[in-house]
Amino acid sequence: LGLPKELSVLDVEDQERRLAARFDLEKLSDPAERDRLITRYVSISDALNPQQGAPGSLAVSLLQAARSGGQFIPITLGISPISISPSSLYR
Repeated sequence: LGLPKELSVLDVEDQERRLAARFDLEKLSDPAERDRLITRYVSISDALNPQQGAPGSLAVSLLQAARSGGQFIPITLGISPISISPSSLYR
């Protein structure tokens, strides 16, 4: 909802008044609206605070790859070396 972190130090009535100014609190009784709000929060939170070294959200990974122009994934092929000695060419 774009509310500052400092909101948590205000008294409950002031918090409610500020929340009500940005969001219809009656909508929270609807499970679909709660799910939409939770999904939005988690998506924004994951995008702003990626966890390093841990598997992240697939959607965030895809968006980051698209923004950076793709990923470079080095691969190696297990091919046995060809050993030809110069003298074997004339046999």
